[in-house]
Parts: sequence; C-alpha cells; structure tokens
Amino acid sequence: MPKRRRPAKIPTPSWGSRRTSLFGGVRPENRWQLAALAGVVTIVIVALGIIIFALVNTYWEEQSRPGQAAIRIDKVTYDLGYFTARLRLFVQQSGGPGSSQASAFTAPSEVGNAIIEEHVAIRFAREKNVSIRHAEIEKRIRERLGLSGEPITIDIGGQAGATPSPSPTPDAGAFQKAYKEELDRTGLSSSEYRRMVLAQILIGKIRGKFLRTVPDKAESVHYRLILVQSEEDADKAIHRIRKGEGFGKVATEVSLDGSTRPSGGDAGWVPRDALDVTLADTLFAMKEKEIQKLPTQSGVFVLQLLETAKSRKVETSQKPAMADRAYRDWLDKKRRSLEIDNLVLNDNGKLEWALRQVYGS
Repeated sequence: MPKRRRPAKIPTPSWGSRRTSLFGGVRPENRWQLAALAGVVTIVIVALGIIIFALVNTYWEEQSRPGQAAIRIDKVTYDLGYFTARLRLFVQQSGGPGSSQASAFTAPSEVGNAIIEEHVAIRFAREKNVSIRHAEIEKRIRERLGLSGEPITIDIGGQAGATPSPSPTPDAGAFQKAYKEELDRTGLSSSEYRRMVLAQILIGKIRGKFLRTVPDKAESVHYRLILVQSEEDADKAIHRIRKGEGFGKVATEVSLDGSTRPSGGDAGWVPRDALDVTLADTLFAMKEKEIQKLPTQSGVFVLQLLETAKSRKVETSQKPAMADRAYRDWLDKKRRSLEIDNLVLNDNGKLEWALRQVYGS
C-alpha cells in the first residue's frame, strides 16, 4: 500500500506573522533597549529644538531692543536706543563708567528724569512766554563742540519755540565734520541731538524767569543745626546740649556739615522758600530755642530754632535757591499733569540691556 504524502506547509506571509511590530525581527530581549534609545533620541531632538528656539528668540529680542519703548509720556514714546545713547552721553560727561557720579545704580534714574524734564520744557515753554531763535541753538551746539565764531544754519524742523535761522557761514564744512563726529560719539541722531540742546536752552530760560520773579522780602527763619550720621548720634548730641554744653560747642565738635560747623552750626537767616519743604515745615512748627531731630537722606539733623520773621530782606546770594525751589515746584506740577511711564526702570530686561551697552558686560 503506497505511503500517503504529507501535505506541504504553506509559508505564512511576513505581514501575517505574529512577530510583526515596530521592532519586527528583533529578539524580544533587545526591544526595550531600542525603545530606550528611541526615547533618548526624541528627548535630544526636543531639547535641541528648545535650545535653538531660545537662541533665536534671544537674538531676535536683542536685535529689537533699541526700538522698544523706554519712556512714554502721554502719546510720545522715547525708545530704548535713544535712552541708551543719552545714558552713554551722561556717563561720558560724568567722568566715565568708573566715576562715582556715573554709578550704574543712579545714572539710569537721572537720565530718565532729564528726558522727562526736557519734554516738559518743550511742551510748556510757551506757557511761560519762553522762545528761542535757531541761532541760539546753533551757538550752543558750537559751544558744546568747542568751536568759536558765528553760528551756522542748522535746520531743526520747526521745533517748539524756535524762530527762523540765519544764513550759513563759510566754516560750515568744518562744523559739519565736528558735528558728525559728535553724533558718532554720542550715538544720537541729528534731530535727537538738536532737540536735546533746544530743551536745555529752554530749561535755562524758564529758570531765568523764576529767578527774576524772586521777591526782595520773604518769610525767613534763623536756626542752628548739627548734622550726624545716625539717630543714635543725634540723641547723644541732644543729651550733651540738655546737660548744659553749648549748642555751638557740640556742633563744632561733631557736626558733619562743613558750611555751618565753623560757626557753631549757625545757618543764619534763610528764606522759607529757599529751604527743603520738610525742613521748612519742621522749623516753622517749632518754638524758639526748641531742639528737634530730623532724619533725612543726608543724615540726621539736630535743629534749634532761634527766631522767625514774617518779612525779611532776601540776600542776592539766596535768590538762586528760592528760584530753584520755585522751578522744581513748577516742574513737579507739570509732571503730575502728564501720564508718565518709565518702562526702563520697571523692566529689568531693558535696564540690563542698556547698562550692558554703556558699561559693558
């Protein structure tokens, strides 16, 4: 009897195999290694993507910094590039980055206040009946450049308070060369530089208006002072005085105020409007011979009121201080009437960028 043939085995297609998977053909014990490797590769790709995005974003942010808003006054915006150029100019004029007057901690605030003050002067100059001629602006620029001679024409584009300019003079070429070098040094554009000069002239004229209106007589006070570093030092000075030592003797020995120490702390007669508001209010609220201490940013004052007068002659030397007080009061009032946002001081990123450009990393 013939043997029966065993039926041939039909091969199973690869797509029907149970072993088909992402790692088809790979031994089971090696699959977890490939999965881990794929996970690591994915993480590396994502990390690289994040790094590249951060670098591109940082580069874009750095490139766009100069055009970002630094100070906004009502609808007028001064950008970060302008603020940084003014900061650089301030530092240069104050003795360089290493100067104590150009400290990175205080300079940005001073520059911001100067820009705001200039804006106020231009905005409200006509209110004080103050105007300037183009020749005055040109002359001031020449003085800043250390040049002499007659002014040349510089078109400032119809700035507030300016009148028509004169004809150019033969030394225009020399001036333009020096002027271009100044713009390169400061980083300011021509219009920005001229506006700055315009504002500074207006500020001087407005201050002059206040000086001319200072009265010949004013309410005044005669007092003595001792300036010390701390309230503890002030208490010690007061204790010595109340124990019988003379105010003048104590002042001569311990006061830090060089202008009054030689005279035993005697400040003489001072018009009320020549004093700081807080100091004036304190003194005029005291009784004669009374002693009080007054903490300030400069230290702690020990004050003694000697006498007051409702109307006393104002010395010529005292008038500038009274005019400065009047100007500051006017400036503060005008600032309060404006919507001011100092974005540099409120944004560490902008402030750090500006400081890097001027002081280095």
